[in-house]
Amino acid sequence: MCLKGEEKVLNQTKDIFARSLEYTAMKTLEENYQGRVTGGHCTSITYQNDAHAKKVMDLMKLADFNVCTNPQILTIMGVDSETRTRGVTRIRERVDLGINVATVQDTICDGFHIYGEGDPLDYGLLCAYVAQYDTPETLKIVYEIIIRNSVKILKVTDKYGITEGNTANLNIIDVPNSQEAFRLRVDRSYVIKEGKIIAKSSSKTEILLN
Repeated sequence: MCLKGEEKVLNQTKDIFARSLEYTAMKTLEENYQGRVTGGHCTSITYQNDAHAKKVMDLMKLADFNVCTNPQILTIMGVDSETRTRGVTRIRERVDLGINVATVQDTICDGFHIYGEGDPLDYGLLCAYVAQYDTPETLKIVYEIIIRNSVKILKVTDKYGITEGNTANLNIIDVPNSQEAFRLRVDRSYVIKEGKIIAKSSSKTEILLN
């Protein structure tokens, strides 16, 4: 394999003998493509033993390898015999090693995934459940996974972030913190693109007591 430009590598298998991630990480280092390769799903490492998985993840760290995980699809696809497996990649181990992991979505209301509306907060919440990030502190990691980690993969570096002078591309969510954003997943009060409001919404709940 000769890597050219920005490369995306799909690894979606339960084969414990699969070595595509290991090979790609080594090839990334050989070709001096650090930070320019992204693996999709990366499920094989979930089924391999811890010793081999650690070796592969160490290589991925050296290669500055990006990982896109898709927990909403991989927790629902396929019909396995009991005990059912969920082929989501090793999220926590990779994050702990400093590997860039992002949660992504590639199917909505189709044969692979009949649910979903493309809301990153939905997928971030499912990522939190699957990776067992269950405290306010670890939920901050999930926020980074769906926001800044994705930005790193897309290499959106020009005037990115909430800073005076940057291009105003953002959603405004009427909640006090990221924990409530994931918990409530409320409508976006305002959607702003290049400084212009292109959509806004509001919801109202009326509680009627007898």
